[in-house]
This record gives sequence, C-alpha cells and structure tokens, in this order.
Amino acid sequence: MMLQVISKKFFKSDNYHSTLEKTIIYSNVNLFYKLETNIATLEPIETFDGITSYLLTFENVLEYQKDPRFQLVAVGQGEIVEDLLACLSFYFNGIFETDRNYIENLLREEQKNISDKSIPKKLLPEIFKRNIYIGEDKTEEFSKFVNNLLGLPNKKYIKVIASIKQVKDAIITINYNLELSYTMFVAAIESLATEFDSYKTKWEDCLSQKNRRKDIDNILKNVDENSASDIRTIIIDDTHAKLGMRYRMFILKYISDKYYEEIVWDDIPKCKESLLEKAIKNSYQIRSSYVHALQSMPDLIKYGSDSEVYTDIKGNIFFTFNGITRLTKFVIKEFIYTEEKMEKEDIDYMNRLPGMIQARVASEYWIHNEKGYSIETAFKYYQGLLEYISKGEYKESGFIDLKNVCKKIEQLIKGLNNNDKKIALVDFYLLYNFLLREEYRCENLEKFEGNYGDIVEEPYIENAMIFIVLGLRFPWNLDILNNIYDKYDRDRFKQNKIRIPNKLEICYMLEVANMAFIQGKMDIVRKFIIKAYRERSNDKNIEKIYFNLKESKFEVINWHQEYISN
Repeated sequence: MMLQVISKKFFKSDNYHSTLEKTIIYSNVNLFYKLETNIATLEPIETFDGITSYLLTFENVLEYQKDPRFQLVAVGQGEIVEDLLACLSFYFNGIFETDRNYIENLLREEQKNISDKSIPKKLLPEIFKRNIYIGEDKTEEFSKFVNNLLGLPNKKYIKVIASIKQVKDAIITINYNLELSYTMFVAAIESLATEFDSYKTKWEDCLSQKNRRKDIDNILKNVDENSASDIRTIIIDDTHAKLGMRYRMFILKYISDKYYEEIVWDDIPKCKESLLEKAIKNSYQIRSSYVHALQSMPDLIKYGSDSEVYTDIKGNIFFTFNGITRLTKFVIKEFIYTEEKMEKEDIDYMNRLPGMIQARVASEYWIHNEKGYSIETAFKYYQGLLEYISKGEYKESGFIDLKNVCKKIEQLIKGLNNNDKKIALVDFYLLYNFLLREEYRCENLEKFEGNYGDIVEEPYIENAMIFIVLGLRFPWNLDILNNIYDKYDRDRFKQNKIRIPNKLEICYMLEVANMAFIQGKMDIVRKFIIKAYRERSNDKNIEKIYFNLKESKFEVINWHQEYISN
C-alpha cells in the first residue's frame, strides 16, 4: 500500500516528513523521454546492448505522528521500488529490475546448458526482446494509469497491486516453470474475482462433468422441496464449479470491443470471440490440474507463440502464453479504469506500514490491568496467569499484584448463574491467592473460597491446573483424567478455549502417566508419554523418559520437582 501512502491519499494534514529517494533500475524498455507521475519520475541515463539504465526518483513521505518523542520519518523504500517496478513492467510490456544481469539472463537467445529448457523469448517474444521502443504518448498514458490505480479505494488497491505484481512474477517464472507461470496468470485474475465479483453460482453449474447432478436430483425427488433446496445450496456454496464460473464470468464482464481492437505484436492472430469463453474455461482447468495434481500443461502451449489460442486434436481451445498474458493484463487494466475512485480516504494506515509486526504481549505486562477484565476475557486472563506462572520468574522477583483484578472478579461473579462461566474467574482468584503468603492474600479469600471453592473439583482442564501448580493430588479417577485431556486436545484451538502452557500441559501428562503406571494401565502410560515426547521432544528429561518407556524401564516421575518447584 506504500504507493498510496506516498501519494498522500490518507494524510489528514500537510505536515509530513519527506525523504528524497533515488535508485538505479534497468529495463529492456527504451523510453526516450523523462517519465513523470505524481509519485515518481523515471529518467533514462544510457542504453547499452538493448538494455537501458534509469534513475528512479521518488519522495518517501510520512505524516508527523502524534507523539513528538518518537517519529517514523521514512519506511518501505523496498516495497515502493518493488511496486513501481511491477507497474512499469505491467504497463510497458517489458522487464524492469534493479539487476542488469538478471535481465540479461531473461533475454537470452539460446539455451545456456542442456537443462535450460525454457527460453522466455520463444514464448513471449514481445516482452523478452531488447530495445522495446516506447513513444512519448505512451509515457503520458502511464501517468494516467498510475492516477487511476492510486485512486482506487484501498481495499481494491491492495488486491490490484498484488495482481499486478503476480503478473510480473508470472512472466519471469516462464524462465523456469511453465505450469506454475500459467497458474499464476490465472490466480492474478482469480484473486480479484473472489473478492469483487457479483456472480451467483447456479445449480446448473455444478457436477456437470461427472453427470452427478442428475443423480442427486433423482435422490432429492424423495425429499421435501425446502430441504432439497437447502441441500442444493450447500453443494453450490462448496463446489469447485463456483470458483471456475466466478473466474470466467469476472473476465467476461470486462471484455469489450477494446479487447479485440488492441494492437498486438507483429499482427499475430488474436483470440476470436467464438473461442474466448472456451479458452477461459480451459485456462482455469490447467490451473486446477497443476495445483491439485501437478499435471503438465498441453505441449503446444509450451511451444506455440505465433497465436493467442490454439485448438488441439480433440477440439479443445487453449490460450498460449501470448493469449493468457494479454487477457490477464487487459482485465486488470479495465478493472482499474472502471472502478470507482477516491481522491482521499480515511484509514489507519500507520498500523499497516511495512515492518510493523503484531505480536502477543507477554502476560506479565497486562494481566494486572483490571480494566480489560470481563466475563468474555476471563479465559484469556487465566491463560495469561498460567503462562506467567509457568515461566517461574515470580519466585525471584515476587508476584505481580493482581488484587485489583481479584476485586473485579468478586463483583462479576455475583451475577453469574452458570458454573461453566465461573470456572476461569474462580481459578484465577484462587490460584493467585494460594501462591501468595497468607499475609498478602485478598481479605475476602476465605468467603470467596467458601462460596465458590467446590467449582474447582469439577472435571475441567482449567481446574486441573490448580492441582498441577500446587502439587496436589487430582480429585478424579484415571478415566476422567483421560477424558479431560482428550476434550482439551480436541478443543484447544477453538475460539474462546484455553491453551495450557506447554510446561504445565506436560506436567499433567506425566502425572496421569504416573497414576496409570501405579494402576498397571500401561496403555495409558504409553499414550501420555508418547504425547509428551511429541509435544516437547527437545526436552532431554522427556526424551529420557520416552526411551526408558520403550526399553520397559519406566518408573514414577518426580515432575513437580523438575518443572514446578525449580
């Protein structure tokens, strides 16, 4: 999004930092005139052996931020250059890069060695040739192209610039993987179609290749009309046909007289209107065959460059690389030119600048903040407390003061009737207080424990952690403990479910394994020791326990001494 940033589209004031950036780039496109846009200029320096060097200049601008103590002055130079190179390559049908030798390799005339099977120039002669001359009128049109691109709403711009970069990468990928290159062209359009098309898949689009739609219709004759309709809707929403039809309809939406009027290199035969839809459909099929089965494309596509389409011996219509390249570029350009434009847009772009990383903050920096505590965040806070405890740092530095959170819990729990919702609140409150010396505990602890302490004995993984941390015996039998863990393991990645810190989870497994060993249930011992090893295989202690088990040398494990007390 950096091109839109330096266009000042999101700026709310005229106060901004400005850093003049200059870099040398190279291209097989020869512009005789200085190219100027509202975000960058490109000035030819010299042309040697069909490759021109240019001075690319732009202002890297960024608004003044609210905090005067720290100011970002310029970011994203690499992304700006990368996006500009993609736009230049896309519009002028050539290659723009920062490495001259890289372009030299792409423009080679012959094979470098026996394994060099793909010569780009043989598939896209118009793009992979030296000295592609561009007139002054074309450079002026490029400025309009950039203005239209930057004028897109940011949500659409993000998708379009990604598609433009994808086209550039697809063209370069011809150098070493033709199937992947072809797939990338299709994906460049598919990404736009998936986000911005308006096509609704019909039942007639589904399952036609295997004639299964008719079979399903026969079955649905015995189902009431409403249920049959619901079943068809589910199939439509999940069908591959929806993706293929969406891709085709999106392209056809942007095909106009201009597509047939476009001048192509050396007057090669353009795609006929009668062949277009078949070729589009088959291009998606090539994409699917490669993505799902790594199938090779028809050989004639690999060798043909004298037409935009060809017909195989079975009558199937396919785009050549010339055809798929022009079609993809045409559709993207039409999308850019025809979509609504916004001169200014109010978005929080600062948090989306390159190099900005979102990461979870360690729990010790936020679990003391009672303002964020609620019924909805109770599990998050309890998980944070367990993470803090599992680190063990509090044993030397002292425990964080969580009394304000405990006071919040005392208020919130009074309005709860559902014991399941009370668990995280009760566990947080009791575990925190039980780890403190008596004189530092909450004054209402005794009353709180009397009212809600029995909840801790209900069979939940959250409650089990109190017994683990405090080194107490579980109040449940082995079958219940086994079920507790199985349920946790199934649900751990679901929304609003707790994720136990790895160290405490391992302790749970080891304690259950101990109990199973004492009771002679070696199948459960093996289950939990193997799981512990796979969850913490870099732990030498767990590794020793695991291999002792394999050699029938297993014995009761003092896990509390190893992982909690120390």
